[in-house]
Amino acid sequence: MRRRPIPTVGLLIWSASLGWSPACAQTEADDPLEILESEIDAAADALRTRATRESRSAELSGEAIGAFREGDYARAESILLEQKAIDPNNFVVHYNLACAHAALGEPDRANADLRRAVELGFSNRGHLEQDPYLRPLHGTDDFRLLLERWPTVLGLQRATRLKQTREWVRGRTVERADESLRIDVISAHDAPETDAAMREIRKVAAWAHALMPVDGDEAEESSSSFVVIALPEKRDFLRWAFWTYGERARRAFAGIGGSYEHDEKRLVAQDLGGTLRHEFFHILHWRDMDRLGQVHPIWIQEGLASLVEDLDPARIAMRVRTGSRVAPEGIDPNLIAEPLIERGQAVAGPGPDAEGWMPAPSWRSNIVKRLARTGPLPSFESFTAMDHETFSTSRPLATYAHARTILLWLESEGKLGAWYRAYTTDSRVGYDADRSGLLAMESVLEMELPDIENSYREWVRGDLPMVAETGNDLDGVLGVDIEQKEMVGPMVSRVTRSARQRTGLRRLDIITAIDGRPVHDMKELIRVLSAYEPGETVTVDYRRVRLRESSEVPLIPRP
Repeated sequence: MRRRPIPTVGLLIWSASLGWSPACAQTEADDPLEILESEIDAAADALRTRATRESRSAELSGEAIGAFREGDYARAESILLEQKAIDPNNFVVHYNLACAHAALGEPDRANADLRRAVELGFSNRGHLEQDPYLRPLHGTDDFRLLLERWPTVLGLQRATRLKQTREWVRGRTVERADESLRIDVISAHDAPETDAAMREIRKVAAWAHALMPVDGDEAEESSSSFVVIALPEKRDFLRWAFWTYGERARRAFAGIGGSYEHDEKRLVAQDLGGTLRHEFFHILHWRDMDRLGQVHPIWIQEGLASLVEDLDPARIAMRVRTGSRVAPEGIDPNLIAEPLIERGQAVAGPGPDAEGWMPAPSWRSNIVKRLARTGPLPSFESFTAMDHETFSTSRPLATYAHARTILLWLESEGKLGAWYRAYTTDSRVGYDADRSGLLAMESVLEMELPDIENSYREWVRGDLPMVAETGNDLDGVLGVDIEQKEMVGPMVSRVTRSARQRTGLRRLDIITAIDGRPVHDMKELIRVLSAYEPGETVTVDYRRVRLRESSEVPLIPRP
């Protein structure tokens, strides 16, 4: 059986979008609500009706779960039929009806329910095969044919998602696909920007696959669904946000950077930087959880996804941490993309792609460092026990920051990969023994929890660096005025004649990368520049109308 709380999996659990990342979005120069004012009220009315229906559906889902636990399958069927009447397009309802009918000895009805669940989007073959409630169906022809035709099923679902996404991501779109990552991208950005987004996606995949290694199994890989990644322009993103989040979008527009909806197999992002990296990691993590039959707590899901918001080339990360190009003892070589860098071995290769990517301190870790100065940080036990709703709505900037920084500390200790493997696979200290992740942490660090917390807090107050957040925090600068261009990126707003000669930049140029490190907003640009000193020369990639150029720019001291 399956239920749908927040998040998905388990018995088929009530699902909501997981990737609402409060601080990934850009600030708005104008009031965005004016753009779609005519649609907001209609969306609000529709969402209020939907919320009422979904609230009742969730109540019924809980009642059905209780009936299953009591072994009262006839009552479960009755409840689910009521839920189906008010929520007919929810595949979870049909899946759970299949479980009830299978348990009641009605295989034909169960297989029909299962087919309908698949038609509506159910796509977890592993759950299907392992669910004990569905075992009575394993010997039936319908069940066997469903499994045999699984690639065809996934292909039809993929085509449906693409068709639906094309209907609302409008304009002159660019489409890309990656068969190995099982993703389709529909982008309202131009081809070079979309290709840059694909590089960001593959960067995250390289790091994630080192963290979550899976033995090569082509059959298992081909059984996972394609995910559609929608990268709309501003108007369509706002429309999606209003119809998805309703009043939350009206009240906190700047907080919605994007979302990954696991049941829908759909990712939506409003920028091609931190939000896209964060939400794409959710895709890979959910695939790993589905494979393992696990649902990790929200602090782990959002902490890991937040780690990839800021990834540096290994050579830069090592330089920032140690002041040298030698991999220090604290670096976990298993989390550096191929070729792996052994401890103490000099980094080779001229470009970032040759040396892999590593998570870096960011504005999120700055939040934790400031909180540590003003009072005690939350205990690991209370923090890791936080439920999804509390984590996402009660001081979300702080909760996301704490989750990321705890995992960044594990990475700095060279233990992140070992911890994840222990947590997901070790029956003594891992997921089955302790879902919080703390037993696995004690095991890999060989420390008791109080000592772990003391070590972490000392690191936060001491070795964790503060990251530049404004131009005043930089030592070396480009020497031109830059402002954030909404939904576009850092734009040169003013440049003197001498600066134009020195940098090659002109007013209205959009800066896209520094030394091959993408910069999609001012936060990224400032953080990237903070790794350099005055007198060093950086390669600045920029967009000038439709032209894409690069320039070698010597940094000058901040005035």
